[in-house]
Amino acid sequence: MGSGLWPTSGIVEILGERLGQVDMRTLRRRIAVVSASVSRTLRPELPALDVVLTGRFAALETWWDEYTADDRARAGGLLAEAGFGAPGFAERPFGLLSEGERQQVLLARALMASPELLLMDEPAAGLDLGARERLLTRLAGLAADPAVPPLVLVTHHLEEIPRG
Repeated sequence: MGSGLWPTSGIVEILGERLGQVDMRTLRRRIAVVSASVSRTLRPELPALDVVLTGRFAALETWWDEYTADDRARAGGLLAEAGFGAPGFAERPFGLLSEGERQQVLLARALMASPELLLMDEPAAGLDLGARERLLTRLAGLAADPAVPPLVLVTHHLEEIPRG
């Protein structure tokens, strides 16, 4: 959903909306994306908690929108669920996080939006073995959770596909 490639023929529908007839700004808020392209568009100085908050409105900066105390609590909870509830982690700049920590923060950001569809483009690419296993365990938990929206996972490695 980043670069916006359009089909040269045929019809594409996403979540019941036809491309070319839907306001993409509205559709983007219904779909969460975890990819390296999202990671590259975020300011490295942005604190981890703010990265998660930006997912609420599919934004890149927190100053674009208003966030409530409930939003902040939810973002903190999503970081904690990802294993990052330790004091001080939420304030750590995104650019100083390890690649594995960034992927987990991006996943929390995607879930912050309460999306109807979750797209993941090679989320384990570039991760060391430990970070990869932590991410795959998290993805398996999400895939088993009926409250989590449909998840589309793009990968070149079959062992990265979680049950469910």
